[in-house]
Amino acid sequence: MGRKKIQFKLGVKGTCCLLFLAGVVCVILSYFPFDKPWTWWKDWGSSVANAIGTTLIASCVISLILEISNINSIFQGVLSNILNDDFPLDAYSMENLERFKHRICVHECKDGMKCEQLLGSVYKYEKNLLDLANSIYYDFHKANYTIQPKENEGLIEVRAKIEYRVINKFGAENNIRFKLRTYSLEGKNPEESHENNFVLSKFEINGQEVEDPKIVIEEIPKEIDSNYYDYKVKIIRNLGKQKTTTVKMDYTYNVPIYDKTQSYKITAPCKRLEHQIKIKKDNGTNDEWELKTNAFTAFYYKQKEPDSKFRVEPNGSDYVRIIYDDWIIPGGGYVLVFNKK
Repeated sequence: MGRKKIQFKLGVKGTCCLLFLAGVVCVILSYFPFDKPWTWWKDWGSSVANAIGTTLIASCVISLILEISNINSIFQGVLSNILNDDFPLDAYSMENLERFKHRICVHECKDGMKCEQLLGSVYKYEKNLLDLANSIYYDFHKANYTIQPKENEGLIEVRAKIEYRVINKFGAENNIRFKLRTYSLEGKNPEESHENNFVLSKFEINGQEVEDPKIVIEEIPKEIDSNYYDYKVKIIRNLGKQKTTTVKMDYTYNVPIYDKTQSYKITAPCKRLEHQIKIKKDNGTNDEWELKTNAFTAFYYKQKEPDSKFRVEPNGSDYVRIIYDDWIIPGGGYVLVFNKK
């Protein structure tokens, strides 16, 4: 029968351990008196053994330190790659990821901020922003309004030209929801009145004219005496899974002469908004009217800088332009007040 060979692989750590033990043995032996029968041991042997032992021990300690340092640098490199590129998000529960995210946010805050303080601050609205990031948004929203007071007829006529582009990256619910309030003309019910108070002259989706869009009339309950309006005009249309949709609308509607304050609020996040409003002279009474405007947004922007991302630009007392050059989130908009000069 052949002989079996047995092989051992010590590796760096094993070799260091053996040399360390050898060094300890050498140091210990250097303290034993072997002058009989070896006189040379007393003369120089013990000192050489001690020197060899301490050298071996020191070398092993340094080698182990270097090995640990290399392992640490390798670990840091792997961790850095994981965090930068290949962090296995799917391997962690949402609860763990939430805690990790909160810790990062606390780290970025000032010293002394605690996680519970962060969650009780305005940071709690972060989830709302994440929800909006997954929803549809306006790439742009443009509007041009011409206001025509008609005091003798008891109304203010508004001519509107609207154009906007809807982006739907993630297959969210994608509906056009157009709505405005108006009132009944004397002696007419809402179904008859809206044909006089609301006229839709253009409705295009991606350059295609929409024939006979369905207009829904919804009465407004008379809950308070100051309610100027009798019903809502609604147009709802499902755009399906289209990623990009451009809508153009031209329409005219009336508001009562005594409701001189109008407001507009954006209903989805919008990357750029530009609305222009002009009020004209009353042709019946020859009175001149003026506009007063106040815009508002969820975040404060200074308007003094020439490159401000949010500004109201009046041009005389009868014309104004409202511009948002950066994200405006739902709830932002402006208020208009119509006054005779």
